[in-house]
Amino acid sequence: MNTYRIGTVVGLAIALVAYPGENLQAAKRKAPPPQAQGNTRANPKDPGGHSAAGVEFAKKKEYDKAVEEFTKAIEAEPGDAKNYFNRATAYRGLNKLTEAFNDYTKAIEVDQKMVPAYVGRGEVLLQQKQLDNALADFDKALQISANDINARRFRAFVYLSKSEWQKAIEDYNVVIQRLSNDGGALEHRAFA
Repeated sequence: MNTYRIGTVVGLAIALVAYPGENLQAAKRKAPPPQAQGNTRANPKDPGGHSAAGVEFAKKKEYDKAVEEFTKAIEAEPGDAKNYFNRATAYRGLNKLTEAFNDYTKAIEVDQKMVPAYVGRGEVLLQQKQLDNALADFDKALQISANDINARRFRAFVYLSKSEWQKAIEDYNVVIQRLSNDGGALEHRAFA
């Protein structure tokens, strides 16, 4: 297996497991407990509790059901970028990259400062080996939030994939400074 493929596998593992889970967890913390757990008050930011239900399904890796719930949440509140982002993440779990790309793009249209949407869309582009387009999304995410560790990690990986060694090393150094136990960043930096 060549180095590019190993890096791709590592990058996808980070993209599909670690990062979306963090964002779905963040959405869960903001959402009230589902109605089934006894919450009888309506949440005006989550009409019908569909967003919270979608998060619960996604946590259980029931991505088809999560997509259905996030779709209902979008229909109820089309101006909420979080629901497009969450549905995109669920689509990624189903390996429906076109749909995921479209929803990340819609989330960005609704909230142009939503860093996780730029990172998510960049990850989809990375999976499709569209390195220059992925790099543009990671750059935009870092322009908005220079401290976003996921954008930095993925941008470093793109630089590594493009044989831009010094830029990869610089980004991996930042990741390692913030997360000294990030074995993947240490390994990739050593390769660069």
